[in-house]
Amino acid sequence: MDSKAEKELSSPMIRCWREILLALLLAVAALAAFSPVLRADFVAWDDNINIYENPHIRSLDGAHVNWMLTNGSYIRRYQPLVWLNYAWLYRFWGLNPFGFHLETLLFHAFDTVLLFWLIRRLLRLSFKSANDGPLLWCSGVAALLWGIHPLRAETVGWVSGGTYAPALMFTLLSLFFYLKAVAGNAERPACKNISYWLAVLMFAVSLLIYPIAIAFVAVLVVSDVFLLNRLPLSWSRWQNEAAIRLVLLEKLPFIAVSLAVAIVTKHAVNTGQYSPWQTAYGFHVAVSQAFYIWAYYLWKPWVPIHLSPIYTTLIGFDPATWYFPVSALGVLALGWVCFQWRRRTPLLPALWLCHIALLVPMLGLTENPHYPSDRYDYCVGLLWPVLIAFGLYKYWGHVRTRKIILILFLLALPVLGAMSFRQAQIWHNSETLFKAGIERLGNDPYRINLYSRLAAYYEHTGQTNLARQQYETILTISPANLEARRKLAQISP
Repeated sequence: MDSKAEKELSSPMIRCWREILLALLLAVAALAAFSPVLRADFVAWDDNINIYENPHIRSLDGAHVNWMLTNGSYIRRYQPLVWLNYAWLYRFWGLNPFGFHLETLLFHAFDTVLLFWLIRRLLRLSFKSANDGPLLWCSGVAALLWGIHPLRAETVGWVSGGTYAPALMFTLLSLFFYLKAVAGNAERPACKNISYWLAVLMFAVSLLIYPIAIAFVAVLVVSDVFLLNRLPLSWSRWQNEAAIRLVLLEKLPFIAVSLAVAIVTKHAVNTGQYSPWQTAYGFHVAVSQAFYIWAYYLWKPWVPIHLSPIYTTLIGFDPATWYFPVSALGVLALGWVCFQWRRRTPLLPALWLCHIALLVPMLGLTENPHYPSDRYDYCVGLLWPVLIAFGLYKYWGHVRTRKIILILFLLALPVLGAMSFRQAQIWHNSETLFKAGIERLGNDPYRINLYSRLAAYYEHTGQTNLARQQYETILTISPANLEARRKLAQISP
């Protein structure tokens, strides 16, 4: 065999092994950044309701499985696959939190690898003559920025919040199968492709874990318009074209799944045992809240400081406060810019529309008060790495620009990793969590709630003196707090 033939055979193999090695490195980095969670306990922050005080996950017999598959009122959400998963984990690990944390951490590492493969796929679809080496580097760096970002700490470190990780995994798999079904098959309807129905199935599984991507159909439409060119940008070309109608009809199964889950979830909300929703607030408040959320998750990934398990900005807020109109103006202005650049840089309006759609479930339009959370960035936070990878690849040929960008990223990676490692430690147990929340809230009145939770934790663990100190602190802040007085009287000698 001559050297040319050997090169032709070995080149794909080398590329394959290089890709596998890079994927493994990404997984190891994600595991290392959040490794403190493997030593963490459950926390009295819904873990008690969902897991260690939940009698319904203690067995996989017929009665318990029936409850898991049919109940939606226990925590105002229909999540049968979560209950089944908890039951399996309980069967093998009991109430040892290590097994629960290990599973979430592995899911997150796999999500990081899936994002790497997805970005590589998107780059290859967008740049037809993509160079494999730069493509892998751009995809890997972008995925790593997401995988070790401190905003992931809540999802990875909190068992009850860990449902976002498997939900995202199945959402990404759904997008993979959808792209496989439609890319390069313009003549064949996607619904006749087994990959298409696998995409629908993966999406359904994702929603039955946690509906973080209930507006996923918008991502598919955006992909058809801006990435796959299956739908036209011009509205005049949308009329009287059978091919366009067929592409839109392909979305009906995804819409049907979303509607079914939304209806069941709404029923669960109305009959939930814990944390009933309240909707007694005006339209202008809801609009201000929505624009704030859309703006918040635009800038927060770039300034991941002062992270907290609880944010109280939207509790009893005044829509006239400066950052609410500024948020609205910023969101509208950025949307206008992206629309103006839709032909010059179609990636921008595509990511913008995805940002708006993916955050719809997180806007809190049907609940009051609403609490923004770090875990809400777990899905929508994928958009920034896509933008970074595309920008890096576009300027890869400019050697000086490429070096500057890569140096900045390489400097950012250890900083983000260290921040994530530290942030994961606040989820070590209830004490570290509530103390961190109290510290970050400062003089916010909501800190009384966390002092109460911390006192209850000390009571539960037999640390009566520390519990008494928390109740005394509450009375210092709020002398009229009758509950704290009653608790203090119960535990006083």
